[in-house]
Amino acid sequence: MWQTVKSATQNNEVGPLLPQPNTNLVGPQPDPSVLEPVVLQVPTDPQPNQSKLKSMTLQDPDDPQPGPSVLETAVLQDPDDHQPDPSVLKPTALQNPVVPRTLPPWPVQSSFRRRRRIGDPVPYIPPATLPFGELYEWGRLIGKGGNGSVYEGIRKSDGQKVAIKFIPKRTSDNYIKILGCFEPVFEEVAINLVMKQPPPSPYIVYMLEWFEEEDDYILILEYPWPCKSLRRFLSDNRPRVNESLARGLMIQAVLGAKHCLDREVFHCSIKEDNMLVNTSTMELKLIDFGGSCLVNPSGFENGHLGGCRPPEYPSEYHAGPTTAWSLGAMLYSMVTGNNPFKTAFDRMIANVTIDHTLSRESQDLINRCLTRDPAERATLEEISQHEWFQQGQMSGVAQESELTSQIFSVLSSEAETRRFESEDQATSEMPCK
Repeated sequence: MWQTVKSATQNNEVGPLLPQPNTNLVGPQPDPSVLEPVVLQVPTDPQPNQSKLKSMTLQDPDDPQPGPSVLETAVLQDPDDHQPDPSVLKPTALQNPVVPRTLPPWPVQSSFRRRRRIGDPVPYIPPATLPFGELYEWGRLIGKGGNGSVYEGIRKSDGQKVAIKFIPKRTSDNYIKILGCFEPVFEEVAINLVMKQPPPSPYIVYMLEWFEEEDDYILILEYPWPCKSLRRFLSDNRPRVNESLARGLMIQAVLGAKHCLDREVFHCSIKEDNMLVNTSTMELKLIDFGGSCLVNPSGFENGHLGGCRPPEYPSEYHAGPTTAWSLGAMLYSMVTGNNPFKTAFDRMIANVTIDHTLSRESQDLINRCLTRDPAERATLEEISQHEWFQQGQMSGVAQESELTSQIFSVLSSEAETRRFESEDQATSEMPCK
């Protein structure tokens, strides 16, 4: 048979075998030799004009709600604005589409943190619009660190003394998105804005305003006067300060650090260099939020620490116990004139040499702050309420001012507030009769 088919094929007696369609299932077929142009149309517009066909996208003819081209309706407009009939939009609207505002590109190689919502919105203060030189004069250098340089300054409008901090811009700068501001804010500025949430604390040096220039951020800060750093103050009063004066300075440092944590700000560098002492009133204020960060929502921190580092560093650590450790080391230096640890190994095992000439209460507070296990350390709340701070009246220059009554007024007010809160909680938990 195959020989017969082959011979017939060679002699063109038999055509190729083609599948024959079933005419009972398929309707009449068009002549394949004649190709007709097919125009895609929207079912509701059987005769679209040629200008609309040019910009029309493919559309499912089975779509129950056919409409104009997606491109024709992609122009972003105010939802409150009265819109024209989308079926008659012209493709010319696509020539200059409205682009929604986007965030500026992040600086290269930057790492960023987003702050958590912490109660009331942060009172955002935009950078000053007038040139810095028209508003301030700056003089001698009073401090320099890894984050910038601080100079004495004068506000021209009223002659007010201020501290002026110049911070060079870097590609590694961190930015934080805060409530009340569309664009992320430079981290140190953002931290200072968070700290300005009411009510203010008398134990914090606040930012008054700030400038953003091409190469620098400029922060205008409060400048207590006359003042010196706590380290310089302790050095001028060697070998040590008495417990009464130390008590007055220390309680202010504790309340300042506690105010930071209440605002979910981790200062990261609680030490004598970052405390300013007004030599006329013995008022103490916490300064320099250049190394600060917002408390990590996970509870653990892993960044750089200044001051006396706890044994758990550089592994993960908590903001609260770390701050308590730093305060304990500072208290030890105040009342003994020495560092609490002779070697790095002593610090790792929390081997503190206690001076037994100190009062029993101060020894107990130091031990509770410098406990090796962070879970066993005193909280800042417990530190501020420790019996050592309840002993008598503070002496020194502070006794001649209103500082003593102000501090203990704050402590008693906080204690009264906590008592009412605990009573309210106990009442709310009582079963209904």
